[in-house]
Order: sequence, then C-alpha cells, then structure tokens
Amino acid sequence: MTEMKSIVIACLFLCHLAVLHAEESVAPAVVGPTLKTEVRVMTYDSMIAKAGLGSAVELIYSSEYPKCRVKWIASGNGGQILTKLELSKERGVQPDADIAIGVDYFSWSRSKVFAEAPSVAAKVEVRTAKLIAPLQVKSLKKAYSEGLVPFDYGILALIANQKLLKELKLEKPASLASLTDAKFKKQWLLEDPRTSTPGFGFLALTSSVVEKKKFSQFWKNLSRSWLALPPGWEAAYGIFMKGEAPLVWSYTTSEAYHRAKEKLKPGDEGNYVSLLFEEGNPIQLEGAFTIKRLKRSDAERECIEGFYEVLLSQELQSKVAKANWMLPVRSGVELPEEFRKLPTPAKESQWIWGLSDAKDSKNSHEKLLDQWAKAIE
Repeated sequence: MTEMKSIVIACLFLCHLAVLHAEESVAPAVVGPTLKTEVRVMTYDSMIAKAGLGSAVELIYSSEYPKCRVKWIASGNGGQILTKLELSKERGVQPDADIAIGVDYFSWSRSKVFAEAPSVAAKVEVRTAKLIAPLQVKSLKKAYSEGLVPFDYGILALIANQKLLKELKLEKPASLASLTDAKFKKQWLLEDPRTSTPGFGFLALTSSVVEKKKFSQFWKNLSRSWLALPPGWEAAYGIFMKGEAPLVWSYTTSEAYHRAKEKLKPGDEGNYVSLLFEEGNPIQLEGAFTIKRLKRSDAERECIEGFYEVLLSQELQSKVAKANWMLPVRSGVELPEEFRKLPTPAKESQWIWGLSDAKDSKNSHEKLLDQWAKAIE
C-alpha cells in the first residue's frame, strides 16, 4: 500500500512538473481557447489568386470576426462551382462547403435549389438597402429573398480597338442588329454561350430584345458574322489583343483596365473603348449563397452571416474594382479614376438581367440554349 502511495505521489509530482513546464513554454499572448469556427467557401480560382479579392476578405474577416476563419475551396469558375454542386446532388453527397461564391444571376434558376433561404427577412431588407438603385428591382429582390447575396456586377458590352476600326474604315456599331451587317462580317468575337457566362449574357440579351418569331433567323444571320466562337472570355480576348478582330464581347470594365495599363490621364481617350447597344446591355450580377445543410450550430451561422457582412462592407466593396475588375454593388463607394467615366445604360429598361421568360426556370435556360444551337446549325 505504501509502495502504491509512493508511486501515486511520484506520478503526481511528475505531472505537476509537466504542467509547470507547459505553462512556461506557452507564449503569454495566447489567452483562453484558440479554436475558431471555420467557414468553408467554394470559390472561383481568381478570387484566391495573388492579386485577387480573397486576401482582402480574409484580412477584414479575421479583424471583424476573430472567432471565425475562412477556408477557401478553389473550384474553377462560376460554372464549374454550379456543376460540382449538381454532381454532389446526383450522388446524394452533401457538398463539403458552407458558402458558394461566384455564381451569377444568369444561372440563379439552377443555383437556388442548393441555397438556404434567409431565416430573417429583415436582414435581407437591410442588405438590399445598401445596394445601388439599379440592383433594387423586383426580380432581383426575389433572388435576394431566396438566398442570393450580391457582391459585384459587370456591364457586358463590346470592346473596340479604335485604331483597327479606323484602318478598316468601320464605324462603331451602335446596335445589336448592326452586327448582322455585311461590313462587320468576321470583324468581331463572341464567346460560346454553352461554356461562357459573357456568351450566355449575350444570348440572354437577344432573348429579351429580339422578337420570338425572328429569334432563329437573327441568330442564323449572326452566326455568319462573327470571326470565332471561343469557349471562354480569356480565349476570345486573347485573339482580340492579337489584332485579329477590332471588336470583342467583354465588359465595360475592360476599358478601365486598359486605361490603367496605359496610365491615361482623366479626359484622355484610350484606344480601347466600351460600346453600349441602343437596345440595352446584359448585366452580370455575381453573388454568394449559403449551401443547404440539415443542421448548423449557432456559431457557424454567426460566422456565415459575418462573411456576408464583410462582402458588403464599405471597406471590402472599395477594393472590388481593382481586384476583380468588376463594379461594386454597394452605393456610395468611390470608384478609382479609371472607372468613373465608363458608359452605363441610361434607362432601367436597358439593364438586361436575365431571360425574358418570367419564370426563369432551369428548363428555360436549357431551352434557350437548345433554340440557339438549332438556329446556328
């Protein structure tokens, strides 16, 4: 028994020494629990690239919500994020993420089946009140109530190489219809709407402004006009920058990029300019949403809400233009000089948000692509 007591006393003594040693080795700055609630975010690759917006999100998030941390899950582009979610559903597997960021309103009809609707309508109203006026239309408010949290947008438009247009003795096209003119044959580039968001935006524009009975013939004529139909924006813009065509379908913010690169002064007109159509221009609204899950802790929900607060904060929104080369959704955000004179559709009717089909269902999305494919055969 005495031997047993000696052993116990010795063990207690050794444990006491171990605790003292551990206390001495811990940095005095660490106080209390260090575990943080992790928010896993599926995102497009450029968000977390070296010059992407992701680093700014992390910095602000860790400062404003010290009990939370973000874990990025690189998932390709917005279309690939959606495809991964759809594959998870087909396999009956819960996606390993809390938030998806980088989907857009064009594909919201497909995305919203994975989105968790906000439990408190007042939060949506507060967020919406922070947005610029054009983003407060009825159709978009419905998407916000279904779970879409917008964070940037871009106005899709033609970008013109003015020197090349002049050499070819071509005027700038003022309307969508003018692209079918013989003089513009093989003089512009469009992305494939099946694989490209800008390309689908162009298709959505035609669906909104071209009469249904003329839709197929319009695209049949248009298909003879473009120089190439690359699978994505990068490929199309690469051909454009080689001088193979004077026009490319892109964003008005591409003009801002060229102004910054050429270091133009306010008032100077650069060689690359954006052109709006008389009929209107499609708007690509990018956002994030909470992925449905059966159960979440209060801490997880708090950190997810915090992530959205950061996305729409004045501090983060002021970094959107130069980091994403898109436009901030929050009102009152001062734009960099290169962005201040970019053209903007003058009328509300010229802001084209999605498909003309009021239901904007997944079926209408696929149906439009089928109609397009048959028209250009």
